[in-house]
Amino acid sequence: MSKKDIKSPYFHFFGDKELEQLLTYEEIWAVQKFAKGLANEAEQKFAFQTIVHKICRMTAPAFNNDAMMQSFNEGMRFAGLLLARARECEPDNFKKTNFNNINTK
Repeated sequence: MSKKDIKSPYFHFFGDKELEQLLTYEEIWAVQKFAKGLANEAEQKFAFQTIVHKICRMTAPAFNNDAMMQSFNEGMRFAGLLLARARECEPDNFKKTNFNNINTK
C-alpha cells in the first residue's frame, strides 16, 4: 500500500493529514490482521486497544471551539465507549430487542 492509497481528507478531523501520523506501523499491521481474522491473541488485544484508545480517542477530551468538531469528537469517543463496554459486559444479561420496533422519527 502506497502513501497515496492511505491519504484521506477525513484524517484532518484528527489533526493528522496521513494515516502514518495517527498510527504506527505496528498498529496499522495489527488492525489489518485483526480485520482479516488473521491476528493471534496478542495482536487482537493490541488492535482492539489501538481502535478504542487511538482511533476512537475514548480517553481524549471531546471539547473543541467548533461545535461540529466537538460533536464529531464525542461521536468517536462514544463508539470507543461502546466497544469497551461490549468487551466487559455480560452478554447473558442483555434483553432480546426487536429492532424492527425502534422508532426512528
